[in-house]
Amino acid sequence: MRKWITTLMLTLTAHLTSWADPRSPFESELARLAGRAAQQCGLVSLHRAFAKGWQCAVEADRSGQPFWFAVQGQGEDSEVWSAAIRTPSGEHVVLDYDSNVAGGRGLNPHFSRTSCPASIEYLPTEVPPFRCKRV
Repeated sequence: MRKWITTLMLTLTAHLTSWADPRSPFESELARLAGRAAQQCGLVSLHRAFAKGWQCAVEADRSGQPFWFAVQGQGEDSEVWSAAIRTPSGEHVVLDYDSNVAGGRGLNPHFSRTSCPASIEYLPTEVPPFRCKRV
């Protein structure tokens, strides 16, 4: 009986914790890097239209506002995302994410962060689609 109650409490705690912050580790990292006031230009799922999101990012960058824009990549057995970010301090960052770099089930997130000396370009046919513009 005691073991059952402990299991129930742990399950409820995990459920309530995930309900309190429903963001994925990737979304949490986007918010952390770009800041709370950042323009959220979109999370574009695999094979979806991206032009509006990229235009939002370009306009935010031109006006000096922090932003993030992310597109999903084709993963083998995990979620893969790439994002263009402008931080509140004006730094441009390319963030790549793999939900489980070891593959298989479960969450074992890996982030790769590249700081750009200038802005970011978006090449939708490339993998990954974002790269630092050459100065």
